[in-house]
Amino acid sequence: MKQEMYSRLSEKSSIGISVDSDSLEAPEVDNLSKYTTHDIKRLTKANSFLIIDEVFHIGKKEPNGKASMLYHVTRMRDKRYVCPSVLSKEDTIEMVKRKYFELDT
Repeated sequence: MKQEMYSRLSEKSSIGISVDSDSLEAPEVDNLSKYTTHDIKRLTKANSFLIIDEVFHIGKKEPNGKASMLYHVTRMRDKRYVCPSVLSKEDTIEMVKRKYFELDT
């Protein structure tokens, strides 16, 4: 009885598990995902901020243009996607400013 249960369990547990070398490799990273691909039509005081000489856009759209619940920050010079944030808009701006100054020095 125990032997039957063990054999059935071992058969079920191996289903769907692949040990191919392809499945063990790291997934490829798409470099386009590091840039915002949708058009940012208008910069206003409400959706942008300035750090030293860089203009940043903050909004609730993912880099591919889909609506999101999170805030997303983009550097406007080259449309580089900076980060997503679960914080409020003001806290997100302060976080980006702090990180920008830390990396700049």
